[in-house]
Amino acid sequence: MSKDWQKILFVNNICLILGIEIDWRLNFNNHVSNISAKAKNKSKSLARLRYKLDPTQKTILYHSYILSTFGYCPVIWMFCRKSSNEEMERVQKNTLRIIYNDYDSDFDTLLSKGKHLRIHEINKRKLLTEVFKCLNNINPIFINDLFTKKNSNFNLRNSNLLELNRTRTLSYGLKSIVYRGSRAWNELNPRLKAAKSLNEFKNLLKVEQIVKCSCHLCQ
Repeated sequence: MSKDWQKILFVNNICLILGIEIDWRLNFNNHVSNISAKAKNKSKSLARLRYKLDPTQKTILYHSYILSTFGYCPVIWMFCRKSSNEEMERVQKNTLRIIYNDYDSDFDTLLSKGKHLRIHEINKRKLLTEVFKCLNNINPIFINDLFTKKNSNFNLRNSNLLELNRTRTLSYGLKSIVYRGSRAWNELNPRLKAAKSLNEFKNLLKVEQIVKCSCHLCQ
């Protein structure tokens, strides 16, 4: 067996490739459930320390130990079903309750206490970062070709647009990285599109309160 095939495992119709679980429906529900379970267990460990650490210390553990669980290749699975996204947000909300010892406030209030972002909001920024890298030839060549700039014969103020590929199905085409990445890029502030470097783009993206998106999770 070659080394490449050693990295791919098939169990119960689920393909495991480099740590990402892909089922035959390409919905990533099983993968999201598993990483949510891991994050939940880590959150329980933090809960046992909630009275021994201050909010700053707990926040550091939250970012490095719990939130990082959702940070591996999110652009692959980020457009999961709503129930899977809600599962991740429950873990995030419960962890924020532990950090601030606040078991009464709603999710938005908890997020505002530390200027935190919802997991899907974080992932949208990561997707846009990958689009920027592709358009500026920072990613490998085979990835750079994913996105195509839209031809325009006019010098429009917002001419830096991407082609929206035609999709054959609503279930898969509209959830693809290419379609969602292109659409999110087209709705992005022109000031960010004009960034001269990756660091400048990331810094500008940080101050954006909400990244516009029309996916099923944002509706």
